[in-house]
Amino acid sequence: MAHDKPNGGLKDKVAVMNRTGMGMSPVDGEQMLQGARDGVPSTAGSGAGMTTVREQYIAERTGIGSMPPPTTLKGAAKAAVALAQNQRPNVFLDRLGERLAFERTGVRLYDALLSHISVLQDKTLGPTPQELRTIREEEHRHFELLRNTIETLGADPTVQTPAADAVSVETMGILQILTDPRSSRSACLHAILVVELADNDGWKMLIEMARGLGHEDIVARFEQAAREEEQHLQKVRGWYSAQMNADMKEGRVGVDA
Repeated sequence: MAHDKPNGGLKDKVAVMNRTGMGMSPVDGEQMLQGARDGVPSTAGSGAGMTTVREQYIAERTGIGSMPPPTTLKGAAKAAVALAQNQRPNVFLDRLGERLAFERTGVRLYDALLSHISVLQDKTLGPTPQELRTIREEEHRHFELLRNTIETLGADPTVQTPAADAVSVETMGILQILTDPRSSRSACLHAILVVELADNDGWKMLIEMARGLGHEDIVARFEQAAREEEQHLQKVRGWYSAQMNADMKEGRVGVDA
């Protein structure tokens, strides 16, 4: 790691030794272990009690969010037709909301990655800022596609569905990596690779659901988005692989990678 010197500029850094392992101080490490062995637990019980409480909360859960009723006559009519055909439109709308939230976050993630790459650009490895801007714009178009699809189905795209709520929490860690100025190129590219892997499977799932519900017009539009997402994944994989090979060759770790 590296830390700024007091009152120093952004480039005025001093290396700090990593002291997280007990091997750095065997004597102190052994004393710490002995302290743990000699210590008296602050409370009675074990991990089993914690598991019991966790299971009780799970059994009594109310769930994360809920699906609202249709707010328009068009939405109510479409829901009634779907239910009459033994379909469950709320499940599809929930997953559309999830992908909408993911694509919206994806735009922000690529904005954050663009900031990193603009400063830490390596023309021999990629990506270039323009390549990232292109992907960012395609992610935004996918967001608009989902928003329009939800509206076409008579639903409200501003609703945060249960699946959208959950996926927003899932991506918090990725966002923290990409917005942390200390993150390396390697860490940023790995984070965006995780995003693209999830994104590709998400679109495949939506296509299967749309086809099962007979929405062939939606399927055609989603398949185009899925093809673009597959291209994103292949590019990110290539950039990350090249970065890893370069890190191995140069021996770069952490902030240097």
